[in-house]
Amino acid sequence: MKVFYVCSWGGCGSQLLCRYLNNFGKAVHIHDPNPPDNVEYIGFKNNSWGWCPYDLPEYEDKYKNIYNRGLEWFNGIKINDGNEYYVIFLYRNPVYSIKSRFWSPVHLKNIRAPTVAISKVCKDKIDLFSIEKWYINYMNKNNKKYTVYAVKYEELFDKIKELDQLFNINQNNEIKLEDKIETARNNRWDVDLNIVYKPLINSMKKNKFIEII
Repeated sequence: MKVFYVCSWGGCGSQLLCRYLNNFGKAVHIHDPNPPDNVEYIGFKNNSWGWCPYDLPEYEDKYKNIYNRGLEWFNGIKINDGNEYYVIFLYRNPVYSIKSRFWSPVHLKNIRAPTVAISKVCKDKIDLFSIEKWYINYMNKNNKKYTVYAVKYEELFDKIKELDQLFNINQNNEIKLEDKIETARNNRWDVDLNIVYKPLINSMKKNKFIEII
Protein backbone atom coordinates (compact mmCIF):
# COMPACT_ATOMS: atom_id res chain seq x y z
CA MET A 1 0.00 0.00 0.00
CA LYS A 2 1.11 3.52 -0.72
CA VAL A 3 1.47 5.68 2.39
CA PHE A 4 1.75 9.45 1.85
CA TYR A 5 3.25 11.59 4.61
CA VAL A 6 2.03 15.14 3.94
CA CYS A 7 4.23 17.43 6.04
CA SER A 8 3.50 21.13 6.47
CA TRP A 9 3.42 23.98 8.99
CA GLY A 10 -0.32 24.39 8.47
CA GLY A 11 -2.40 26.70 6.33
CA CYS A 12 -0.91 25.10 3.21
CA GLY A 13 -3.75 22.92 2.01
CA SER A 14 -2.27 19.76 3.51
CA GLN A 15 -5.60 18.39 4.71
CA LEU A 16 -7.08 18.95 1.26
CA LEU A 17 -4.15 17.08 -0.31
CA CYS A 18 -4.52 14.28 2.23
CA ARG A 19 -8.17 13.84 1.32
CA TYR A 20 -7.16 13.52 -2.33
CA LEU A 21 -4.31 11.07 -1.71
CA ASN A 22 -6.45 8.91 0.58
CA ASN A 23 -8.16 7.70 -2.58
CA PHE A 24 -4.94 5.93 -3.57
CA GLY A 25 -3.61 4.59 -0.28
CA LYS A 26 -3.26 6.08 3.20
CA ALA A 27 -2.44 9.76 3.65
CA VAL A 28 -1.07 10.95 6.97
CA HIS A 29 -1.00 14.60 8.06
CA ILE A 30 2.26 15.57 9.80
CA HIS A 31 3.12 18.79 11.65
CA ASP A 32 6.70 17.99 12.65
CA PRO A 33 9.40 20.59 11.79
CA ASN A 34 12.16 18.00 12.27
CA PRO A 35 12.24 15.35 9.53
CA PRO A 36 14.26 12.35 10.78
CA ASP A 37 17.24 10.74 9.05
CA ASN A 38 15.15 7.62 8.37
CA VAL A 39 11.44 7.47 7.66
CA GLU A 40 9.63 6.87 10.97
CA TYR A 41 6.10 6.07 12.07
CA ILE A 42 3.97 8.68 13.78
CA GLY A 43 1.40 8.45 16.55
CA PHE A 44 0.55 5.38 18.58
CA LYS A 45 -0.83 1.92 17.99
CA ASN A 46 -4.49 1.62 17.02
CA ASN A 47 -4.99 5.37 16.93
CA SER A 48 -6.86 6.62 13.91
CA TRP A 49 -4.73 9.77 13.73
CA GLY A 50 -1.42 7.97 13.90
CA TRP A 51 0.31 5.38 11.79
CA CYS A 52 2.33 3.07 13.99
CA PRO A 53 1.89 -0.71 14.40
CA TYR A 54 3.88 -0.83 17.62
CA ASP A 55 3.24 0.22 21.20
CA LEU A 56 5.67 2.86 22.39
CA PRO A 57 7.48 2.00 25.63
CA GLU A 58 6.22 3.55 28.87
CA TYR A 59 3.48 5.32 26.96
CA GLU A 60 1.66 6.92 29.89
CA ASP A 61 4.72 8.21 31.70
CA LYS A 62 6.78 9.21 28.71
CA TYR A 63 4.12 10.88 26.61
CA LYS A 64 1.39 12.07 28.93
CA ASN A 65 2.65 15.68 28.95
CA ILE A 66 3.35 15.95 25.23
CA TYR A 67 0.89 18.24 23.46
CA ASN A 68 -1.56 16.28 21.34
CA ARG A 69 0.33 13.12 22.36
CA GLY A 70 2.59 13.62 19.37
CA LEU A 71 -0.04 12.23 17.02
CA GLU A 72 1.22 14.38 14.14
CA TRP A 73 4.91 14.02 14.92
CA PHE A 74 7.53 11.43 14.03
CA ASN A 75 7.86 9.01 16.94
CA GLY A 76 11.39 7.62 16.64
CA ILE A 77 10.37 4.16 15.43
CA LYS A 78 12.05 3.37 12.13
CA ILE A 79 9.73 1.94 9.51
CA ASN A 80 10.22 -1.69 8.63
CA ASP A 81 7.25 -2.95 6.66
CA GLY A 82 6.23 -3.66 3.08
CA ASN A 83 4.42 -0.41 2.35
CA GLU A 84 5.58 2.29 -0.05
CA TYR A 85 6.23 5.58 1.76
CA TYR A 86 6.25 8.99 0.09
CA VAL A 87 7.30 12.01 2.15
CA ILE A 88 5.74 15.19 0.78
CA PHE A 89 6.66 18.64 2.03
CA LEU A 90 3.81 20.97 1.09
CA TYR A 91 4.63 24.67 1.47
CA ARG A 92 3.31 28.03 0.38
CA ASN A 93 3.86 31.76 0.84
CA PRO A 94 4.02 31.91 4.66
CA VAL A 95 2.02 35.15 4.89
CA TYR A 96 -1.14 33.29 3.88
CA SER A 97 -0.36 30.39 6.23
CA ILE A 98 0.18 32.71 9.17
CA LYS A 99 -3.05 34.60 8.60
CA SER A 100 -4.93 31.31 8.27
CA ARG A 101 -3.70 29.35 11.29
CA PHE A 102 -0.99 31.05 13.33
CA TRP A 103 -3.36 33.15 15.44
CA SER A 104 -4.14 29.95 17.36
CA PRO A 105 -1.88 28.96 20.31
CA VAL A 106 -3.14 25.38 19.89
CA HIS A 107 -1.89 25.29 16.32
CA LEU A 108 1.46 26.78 17.29
CA LYS A 109 1.95 24.07 19.90
CA ASN A 110 1.03 21.42 17.35
CA ILE A 111 3.73 22.60 14.94
CA ARG A 112 6.23 23.03 17.79
CA ALA A 113 6.48 26.78 17.26
CA PRO A 114 6.79 29.39 20.01
CA THR A 115 3.37 30.61 21.15
CA VAL A 116 3.83 34.24 20.17
CA ALA A 117 1.32 36.63 18.65
CA ILE A 118 1.38 37.59 14.99
CA SER A 119 1.57 41.21 16.09
CA LYS A 120 4.86 40.51 17.89
CA VAL A 121 6.40 38.96 14.79
CA CYS A 122 5.39 42.08 12.89
CA LYS A 123 6.69 44.40 15.58
CA ASP A 124 10.03 42.64 16.02
CA LYS A 125 10.46 42.00 12.27
CA ILE A 126 11.77 38.49 13.05
CA ASP A 127 10.58 35.02 12.05
CA LEU A 128 9.63 34.06 15.60
CA PHE A 129 7.52 31.18 14.24
CA SER A 130 10.65 29.49 12.82
CA ILE A 131 9.00 28.94 9.45
CA GLU A 132 12.30 29.37 7.63
CA LYS A 133 13.77 26.59 9.79
CA TRP A 134 10.89 24.34 8.75
CA TYR A 135 11.64 25.11 5.11
CA ILE A 136 15.37 24.51 5.39
CA ASN A 137 14.94 21.26 7.33
CA TYR A 138 12.85 19.72 4.56
CA MET A 139 14.50 21.33 1.53
CA ASN A 140 18.04 20.29 2.45
CA LYS A 141 19.04 16.65 2.01
CA ASN A 142 21.34 16.55 5.06
CA ASN A 143 21.40 12.95 6.38
CA LYS A 144 18.01 11.87 5.08
CA LYS A 145 18.00 8.35 3.67
CA TYR A 146 14.77 8.89 1.76
CA THR A 147 13.37 11.24 -0.85
CA VAL A 148 11.40 14.36 0.04
CA TYR A 149 8.98 15.61 -2.59
CA ALA A 150 8.68 19.36 -1.99
CA VAL A 151 5.45 20.61 -3.52
CA LYS A 152 4.56 24.26 -4.08
CA TYR A 153 0.93 24.83 -3.04
CA GLU A 154 0.40 27.78 -5.36
CA GLU A 155 0.78 25.51 -8.42
CA LEU A 156 -0.95 22.42 -7.04
CA PHE A 157 -4.35 22.98 -8.62
CA ASP A 158 -3.02 23.59 -12.13
CA LYS A 159 -0.39 20.84 -12.06
CA ILE A 160 -1.97 18.02 -10.05
CA LYS A 161 -1.45 15.65 -13.01
CA GLU A 162 2.31 16.00 -12.54
CA LEU A 163 1.89 14.72 -9.00
CA ASP A 164 -0.30 11.87 -10.26
CA GLN A 165 2.36 10.81 -12.73
CA LEU A 166 5.12 11.01 -10.14
CA PHE A 167 3.30 8.71 -7.71
CA ASN A 168 1.66 6.59 -10.42
CA ILE A 169 -1.87 7.29 -9.21
CA ASN A 170 -5.21 8.38 -10.71
CA GLN A 171 -4.21 7.12 -14.15
CA ASN A 172 -7.79 7.32 -15.44
CA ASN A 173 -8.37 10.79 -13.93
CA GLU A 174 -11.43 9.48 -12.12
CA ILE A 175 -10.70 11.45 -8.93
CA LYS A 176 -10.72 15.23 -8.99
CA LEU A 177 -8.85 17.50 -6.61
CA GLU A 178 -11.18 19.72 -4.61
CA ASP A 179 -11.58 23.29 -5.78
CA LYS A 180 -9.27 25.87 -4.35
CA ILE A 181 -10.96 27.90 -1.63
CA GLU A 182 -9.21 30.83 0.04
CA THR A 183 -10.73 32.27 3.21
CA ALA A 184 -10.72 36.05 3.36
CA ARG A 185 -8.44 37.26 6.15
CA ASN A 186 -7.70 40.62 7.70
CA ASN A 187 -4.83 42.25 5.80
CA ARG A 188 -3.56 44.46 8.59
CA TRP A 189 -0.39 42.36 8.97
CA ASP A 190 0.41 41.99 5.29
CA VAL A 191 3.00 44.72 4.93
CA ASP A 192 5.07 43.70 7.96
CA LEU A 193 4.82 39.96 7.28
CA ASN A 194 5.95 40.45 3.70
CA ILE A 195 9.00 42.31 4.99
CA VAL A 196 9.86 39.58 7.50
CA TYR A 197 9.44 36.73 5.01
CA LYS A 198 10.62 38.42 1.81
CA PRO A 199 13.85 36.34 1.47
CA LEU A 200 11.95 33.10 2.06
CA ILE A 201 9.18 34.05 -0.36
CA ASN A 202 11.75 34.90 -3.04
CA SER A 203 13.44 31.55 -2.49
CA MET A 204 10.13 29.72 -2.89
CA LYS A 205 9.33 31.53 -6.12
CA LYS A 206 12.48 30.12 -7.73
CA ASN A 207 11.41 26.53 -7.11
CA LYS A 208 9.77 24.23 -9.60
CA PHE A 209 6.33 22.90 -8.75
CA ILE A 210 7.94 19.70 -7.47
CA GLU A 211 11.48 19.66 -6.14
CA ILE A 212 12.90 16.22 -5.44
CA ILE A 213 15.24 16.36 -2.46
